Amino acid sequence: MKNINYLGLLLLVLVFSLSRSYGQQRQQEMPRQRMHSFYKKTLNIDSVKAEQVLQIMLNYKTGVTQTVNSQSLDVDTKSKSIKALMNDKNRQLEAILTKEQ
Repeated sequence: MKNINYLGLLLLVLVFSLSRSYGQQRQQEMPRQRMHSFYKKTLNIDSVKAEQVLQIMLNYKTGVTQTVNSQSLDVDTKSKSIKALMNDKNRQLEAILTKEQ
């Protein structure tokens, strides 16, 4: 069971590492204003909410990047930290968006 958890966590870290490098490339391609417009159009929300969503997502990304890159955290701690970041991000988004969005 512990091996399965370890493998799952290892896969999660690998995915975040790959997505981080892809995400950095995408973020360079998609400046803040384009990201703002993307959220506004995709979620059909006003500029204020789009800015809130953008800020939540940027804070989440920063937190995940810092956690993954941390040399002082072990794998289990990183996993718990990322799960907490995801839960916090989802809680914040649920507070400002409808379930359909």
